[in-house]
Amino acid sequence: MFRACLCLLLLLGLLFPRSAAAAEVLSVRQGGLLRIGDSNRSYTVQIDCVQPIAGQEVALRDRLQALLPRRTRVNLRPNGLDQEGRVVATVYRLPDGLNVGEQLQQEQLATLSDQCASATVSQR
Repeated sequence: MFRACLCLLLLLGLLFPRSAAAAEVLSVRQGGLLRIGDSNRSYTVQIDCVQPIAGQEVALRDRLQALLPRRTRVNLRPNGLDQEGRVVATVYRLPDGLNVGEQLQQEQLATLSDQCASATVSQR
């Protein structure tokens, strides 16, 4: 009996797998910083390649809040850590896959950060 129940549970798990929990935006901070949470922790993420344009910091934060309201699901592609130990990542909004950093640059609210610009030049 126990063996039959175990087999049934395994079969149901294979037929109906649980989807992985995506990260969620908890808050938007200044300068392209996001507070991100997943199922069991929260952390600060710097959007990769985003350097706020002088005088546009408030507009950048407001636009990020519009693009990524609280509880928006995001996909992160980590690219390392910054000097303060924060995760630096390319941020994609789900479900449409919008690259948030590129969007901010297209709207002229941010430019390529120095590190990202030098990496782009060295790849050519």
